[in-house]
Amino acid sequence: MSALSATLRCQNCGSRLSDGKVGDCPRCHANLAEVGVWSELFEWGKTRQKGRTRYIWINCMLETGGLTTFATILGLYLLGTKHWMAYAIPISLNLAGIYAFGCWHWRAAELQYQCAVDEELTNSQS
Repeated sequence: MSALSATLRCQNCGSRLSDGKVGDCPRCHANLAEVGVWSELFEWGKTRQKGRTRYIWINCMLETGGLTTFATILGLYLLGTKHWMAYAIPISLNLAGIYAFGCWHWRAAELQYQCAVDEELTNSQS
């Protein structure tokens, strides 16, 4: 499974572009030369400048972990759960899983990004 998509997208509407076409966007009909294109692989260069720790704690733990923790608490409360351990165990397992996923995603994305950079360097030197 690939961590980052190399598929180009319209910067205006996010529509996927087939075959690297850079004329007009098929969805919003914007001129791609004016609005620009992006991909997750291009964006990773900016994301990686923040650093691994910041990415995992801000993007994974606070954003995703905060949302899923809130949903877990709400769900358990609506089910009528009263004991604190019934909250602590699912929430701690949830956060541990999100942390592990963040670590895995960082590593996989870094490997994919480095391969793309190495390939680009090889192509430019030829």
